[in-house]
Amino acid sequence: KHETASSHGLRSRTPAQKQERQLKALQQECPEGSFIHRSDEKSCDLRVLMWMALMVTAALACVLFWVELGGPGRGLCDWRLGSETSEALCWNHEKDLSHELQIPKDHDHVSWHHFIAIGDWGRDGQCCQRDVALEMERAAAVLPVSHIVSTGDNFYPSGIKSLHDEQVETSWSSVYMGEEAGGGVAKGGGRGDRDNKNKNIRGKKNSLILPWHFVLGNHDWRGSVESQVNLSLPHWNLPSRYFSRIITDPNATPSPRGAGGYEGGGDDSGSFLGELFFIDTTPLLNKYKKDHRVWRNIRKTTNSYRQLQWLENALRTSKAAWKIVIGHHPLYTYGAHHGENWGPNHAELKRILEENRVSFYLSGHDHNLQCIRPVNETVTHVVTGAGSKVVGLFRAYKDSGLYTTYSKSIHGFAVVSLSDKAAMMRFVSGEDGSVLHTETLLAGNGPNRRLAS
Repeated sequence: KHETASSHGLRSRTPAQKQERQLKALQQECPEGSFIHRSDEKSCDLRVLMWMALMVTAALACVLFWVELGGPGRGLCDWRLGSETSEALCWNHEKDLSHELQIPKDHDHVSWHHFIAIGDWGRDGQCCQRDVALEMERAAAVLPVSHIVSTGDNFYPSGIKSLHDEQVETSWSSVYMGEEAGGGVAKGGGRGDRDNKNKNIRGKKNSLILPWHFVLGNHDWRGSVESQVNLSLPHWNLPSRYFSRIITDPNATPSPRGAGGYEGGGDDSGSFLGELFFIDTTPLLNKYKKDHRVWRNIRKTTNSYRQLQWLENALRTSKAAWKIVIGHHPLYTYGAHHGENWGPNHAELKRILEENRVSFYLSGHDHNLQCIRPVNETVTHVVTGAGSKVVGLFRAYKDSGLYTTYSKSIHGFAVVSLSDKAAMMRFVSGEDGSVLHTETLLAGNGPNRRLAS
């Protein structure tokens, strides 16, 4: 009575073996040769095609899962991991390579204004977010950096719920500003080394206690956008969904435009070094009409035409030597979000940037680092969305009509440096602090000229 199947000479099969056996049986039922059969055999034909589609889908799921991990050696990354993981570092950071950020000798006689751009970071310190914060702090101390720019997706997975949401501390202030801002300092060891070896690696004075300027990302729109706009905290700057800040000279902190501008503030009667334009791109994409979590918030409060009209007027009247636009969604990318449905706003935003001589368009959304220079266009497109979770690249580095100067799936951030002679954008690794790529633009009366990198 208790004999098993194996005792009768039968072997237990794995699900994959069973699936293969069933597929062979189906194929035997169909006539040999082509998959095009008589009408009375269409049911057989359909069953075979359904099984083939199932197998292809399973293979694609495996590939997408591998890319989601960022390729080999990245490891599973989940914002819901335990507190022990959120406190740990992914790398040892024993070498301090921040000296690589020092300005080259042929430019060191010029006064520079430096800021850091980082995106897609707010994961409660997890997914190597603290590693990137550590290298940002080192970079900010070397240059020095005057402020931080966020390219959006400030809080995962669904923004914040209120002004008192604890994630403002767990994902922002405690990670980047440590004890001085009321939070804890990053601690823990590298992978496989949890003996608090790096407990005091960040030093006593945090160089990231600076003004932070934010844009909103699609994940922020899943929560309360009003709460992020209305946060009244030291160093937090998000006065509205879109706004601008001027940089009067290399040593100045970004400030609102003066009389005659779009915001109150100091005098802007003369020319100045740079102006940063922060825009809210999520409402510009048609794809979010199908995402009820996002669109139900967007349709209540936004007017895409009004925002683009504001941007074009602000750029046209700007007296800045360098114009830099910051938004969450890239216009060009080789990442997972290539080909997203912007509708007519893609061409319209691109036209506005080109006609008004914008130097850099900084974005995030794709969790990697990319620098793309489209052929016959003057704007340099920078994707800096590798502040925590990293995702692989889907497309080749070169494509029709595009020229990619750098593209890599790696944790990191961008450092932008402005002077009256040139503008530099450098990618910095969040894993060891090394400079990964440098892009330099020369100032001039004509379109900005790119130097060899």
